[in-house]
Amino acid sequence: MDFRQFPVGPGDRVLDLGCGGGRHAFEVYRQGADVVAFDADHGELCGVNGMTRAMRAATEVPPGAHAGCVGGSGWVDTAVHVALFPIVVGDLYDRVRQIDQPYFQESRGKRLGTTDFASFQAKAREKGVAAFRAVLEPARRILRDQKFLAGEEPSYPDYALAGAFLWARIASPQQLLEPDDPVHAWRRAHARPVRWHGPQGEGCVTYDAVVFDLLTALLDSWTLWNDVAGSPEDGMRWRRRYLEITYGCGAYRPYETLVREAARDVGLPESLGEGLERRWGELCTLARSARCADQAGGCRWPWRPTARSGWAAKRRIAWACRSRQ
Repeated sequence: MDFRQFPVGPGDRVLDLGCGGGRHAFEVYRQGADVVAFDADHGELCGVNGMTRAMRAATEVPPGAHAGCVGGSGWVDTAVHVALFPIVVGDLYDRVRQIDQPYFQESRGKRLGTTDFASFQAKAREKGVAAFRAVLEPARRILRDQKFLAGEEPSYPDYALAGAFLWARIASPQQLLEPDDPVHAWRRAHARPVRWHGPQGEGCVTYDAVVFDLLTALLDSWTLWNDVAGSPEDGMRWRRRYLEITYGCGAYRPYETLVREAARDVGLPESLGEGLERRWGELCTLARSARCADQAGGCRWPWRPTARSGWAAKRRIAWACRSRQ
């Protein structure tokens, strides 16, 4: 990530979604911003928490900057996601890129015992929607007495449950909650619902900037890497090496440097790094790529997000990515 293009500083609040080892969170913290590092991996978060404490003790961060870690699995992973997945799996499959559908079929088909996801979803919804709402009863009881699951301010329990609703809302138009449900009111107050399958919320908790660790959910960067490299095979080798360097480099180093080193290490010209940087403006959303695929007989996407419109136009957003494995 190029922090010259993603300026943050004292007074900013930054949410690092899927922080992993904390590389981006650490740099944001060094810049003096308040950062919340979020990840489902407890081991990663322990390391991140230890490093932010050490940075503070070594006075590597400006006075007044704060860092916190939230994450884990618990009730949301073992109950909410288990009840949610069957009733949106067909919609989710329809929104997976055509190139990724075989992987989805193999992995999710093995779990569900079928690759007819539309029929499975339809059958699951007969009783599954009511079952999903019943699973939310612990949250419902808490929210009748307080604003957030964590109390007067949101914390991990709120972030984890909101994340479940967020990906489901992006993937599916299925109405998960009744309007008079206390969880429905909490969702509106906790985070701005995405626009694509419903009206925008009001009275939201907001951040000044977001580091979003799901680049491939919104932008088609693979196509550009492959095109600059000259072939999908060279693009994959180049990108894999880039990811290896990224997760092993420790302190922040400029994105362009890592890209050039990765090209050199796999036997490609270092100049490809400059080529990728020059053409970065050609990145398009996956929705635009899907429209191109439509014209060629590919898959259809019912939503049309753009990286620089709506919500994104009002905040600083940085995307990072990881390999699917």
